[in-house]
Amino acid sequence: MKGFTIIAIVTLLFIGIFLFFENSTRVVTPDNPSVEIPTATTSDMADQESPAVPNSNYEPKPDLIVVENLNPGETITSPVTITGKARGYWFFEATFPIIITRYDGEMIAQGYATAEGDWMTEDFVPFTATVEYVSPYSAGGMEFEQKGSIILEKQNASGLPENTDSLVFPITFAAQ
Repeated sequence: MKGFTIIAIVTLLFIGIFLFFENSTRVVTPDNPSVEIPTATTSDMADQESPAVPNSNYEPKPDLIVVENLNPGETITSPVTITGKARGYWFFEATFPIIITRYDGEMIAQGYATAEGDWMTEDFVPFTATVEYVSPYSAGGMEFEQKGSIILEKQNASGLPENTDSLVFPITFAAQ
C-alpha cells in the first residue's frame, strides 16, 4: 500500500509538470522578470498579419538614453551601428549590453555599446555600438518575421532588481 501511494504521487507530479510546460514558455526580460507568452508555431500564425509582439510598445526615455541614428520601426541590415547618448550611470566600465531579438523575443545577437567620453558622470555620454546578426526574415516570408527589437540594457553591476532598466527599440529586419 505504501509503494502504491508513492507511485501515485510521483505520477501526479509528472503530469503536473508536463501540463505546466505544455501550455506556456517563460521569457525573461529586464523590465519583466517573468512574462508568460503563449507558445505558438509559425503555422499557427500563418493567418495573422502581425501577432502580439512582446515589448512592442515603444516608450522613449529621453531623460536617460536616446538613440540618435535610428527611428523606431526603421529597417536595419547587418551589421547595424547604433549611436546615441546615455546618462553616465547607464554604463559600467564604459559599456552597456545591446541585444537584438526577433518578433517573439528570441535573442539573435548580442554586443556592447561603448562610451565615447568620460562615463563617470550623471550627464549624457555619447555611445556607439556595432552588432552583427543573421536576419530572421527571408524575402517572401511572413510579415511578422520582419519585426524585432534592439534592447539597450542599463549595465547593472550590482545585480539588484531596482537598478535594472532598458530601452526596447522596435526595428524591422531587411530580408537576408
